[in-house]
Amino acid sequence: MFFRTLLIGLIIYFAYQKLKKFLFPPTPSQTVKGKRKKRPLDIDATEIEDAHFRDISDDSSNK
Repeated sequence: MFFRTLLIGLIIYFAYQKLKKFLFPPTPSQTVKGKRKKRPLDIDATEIEDAHFRDISDDSSNK
C-alpha cells in the first residue's frame, strides 16, 4: 500500500513538473555579454541626401 501511494505521488509530481514547464516556460535571460562589434557611424546632417525615385509604368495588359 505504501509503495503504491509513493509511486502515484511520484507520477503526479513529475506530471506536474512537465505541465508547469509546458504551460509556463521560463523566461530567457536578457543579459548581453561581450563587446560591441560594430562601431557607431559618424554621420552628420550635411552628409545625408534624399533618394530620387522614378515611377515605373505598370503594364497589366500583358497578363
